[in-house]
Amino acid sequence: MECQICKKEVKNLRCLSSHLRIHKTLVKDYYDKFLKKENEDICLECGKDQKRQEDGWRFLRYRDYIPSLEELIEDIRKTSDG
Repeated sequence: MECQICKKEVKNLRCLSSHLRIHKTLVKDYYDKFLKKENEDICLECGKDQKRQEDGWRFLRYRDYIPSLEELIEDIRKTSDG
């Protein structure tokens, strides 16, 4: 994995999180600028803005809704097809 700011090679996301301190960059800002996909922060159920998971690297897929296993499988199919 490579830091998109300085091109330094890092082992994993945890190491990248630590490395971002030298750039005085928050994980959230780095993710939004370099890794976030279009509409990734939109709830699949209601279309509202999403919260981030505690690690700061990902968004929750659903806002205030816990999907069934079938719905999760369908969601995975939809995202892997496109």
